[in-house]
Amino acid sequence: MKLKPGSLDILIGANLRRLRLSVGVGQPELAAFLGVSFQQVQRYEQGQTKIPGSTLIEISDLLKVPIGDLLGVDVGAPPGAEESPYGEVDLDRLFVAVKTLRNGPLREAILGLIDDFVEVSLRGPRDDD
Repeated sequence: MKLKPGSLDILIGANLRRLRLSVGVGQPELAAFLGVSFQQVQRYEQGQTKIPGSTLIEISDLLKVPIGDLLGVDVGAPPGAEESPYGEVDLDRLFVAVKTLRNGPLREAILGLIDDFVEVSLRGPRDDD
């Protein structure tokens, strides 16, 4: 009995598209990497076709994202791994948000604002802040 794609497949497909675009990989490039047609990649992204587990691993390697990001779950750190003091989830969200901004001046303004926050944070509070 062949299982039909469902809501999880749609979620995984949407995550694939979002992550692929955030790192600047085109459908033809992903298709060539996976050895499938770009139409197959479109079907994956639209949730029309289930993505095999081995293919999800290949995609996560190419996009350099945890497989949990494709699945829409936080798989957490492996046992014994040291957790980042900077909040990896927050850093990932910030990275994806800034990377997907298409407006160059807005992107630069936001990066400048982040630089200012970092500078203030590093120097500590002052009386005039």
